[in-house]
Amino acid sequence: MVWKNGCLLSYQLPDQIVDWVKNKPLQYFIQMGHGAKASPEIYSGGPGFLISAGGVYQGKRSLIVARPITLLIGDDAQNLNEVSRTNSNQKVLYNKFQFSGGKTVTYDVKSPKNKWVIVTYNNVELDRNFDSWAKMDGEL
Repeated sequence: MVWKNGCLLSYQLPDQIVDWVKNKPLQYFIQMGHGAKASPEIYSGGPGFLISAGGVYQGKRSLIVARPITLLIGDDAQNLNEVSRTNSNQKVLYNKFQFSGGKTVTYDVKSPKNKWVIVTYNNVELDRNFDSWAKMDGEL
């Protein structure tokens, strides 16, 4: 898979990510670092869903565009309230999402510059200093 990022850059997902995105045999969580002043990425998924997050604000002179956390669900739901076993309490969704298997992600949508928005995964605190993240780390 190759995406064109505007007119300037192309980006190709690593082969391991493409395989997991297509097949997702089990739930997984992958965090990818790209070094100082770059943009980190997080992918989490399992049978029937994918969460993708990446792109952070690095200042006015940066060409990186912050992308929202995106939830893709393999069903016919058109609205969040049609997704079974999803917490639809809007106040809770401002800082927490619970997967159908019981795992949770908490996040801080007002996180400061240079801090990743996701705070915990399955009640384990994450390293939010994404400039120091390993190239690929996670739970496969």
